[in-house]
Amino acid sequence: MTKEIWEEVIRDGAYAHELDWYAIDNKGHIGMFSAIMNAPIPAKVKQSYDNYIGLKQLINSLPKSTSFVLTTADPRNVSHWTSYAEKGLFAFDFEDVHRLTAKNQYDLIARPVLPLNFGDVNIPAKLLDALVKLDCDFLNGDLKSEIIE
Repeated sequence: MTKEIWEEVIRDGAYAHELDWYAIDNKGHIGMFSAIMNAPIPAKVKQSYDNYIGLKQLINSLPKSTSFVLTTADPRNVSHWTSYAEKGLFAFDFEDVHRLTAKNQYDLIARPVLPLNFGDVNIPAKLLDALVKLDCDFLNGDLKSEIIE
């Protein structure tokens, strides 16, 4: 994602571009959240393009480490989400864009069989500024938007 596109998403919302952001839950598990349309994006993600891109590159460089469980019956291609789950991340999508009636939540699309823990990844201190802490347990599934800061 270029800085210009990131700035557009931060300014206008994820209407024209999908933005993946990352969070940890109360157990230290890492989750990836695909934001599109009017999906909530935490303020922490919007603070620094350089930190956001650095964290995204670090997460994308993680090797596959586990298998995944698909948690959606949606027939569309979900390889984007399963590729994160194979790295040990919980993979969520803002599904309201596909619904007639909004639920105002991120839906769990795929979960890892063996979740990666935050402590297992060497994240440089400055990149932690782009990592959101959510008061939840990703194993519980879908996340209502109101828990997102």
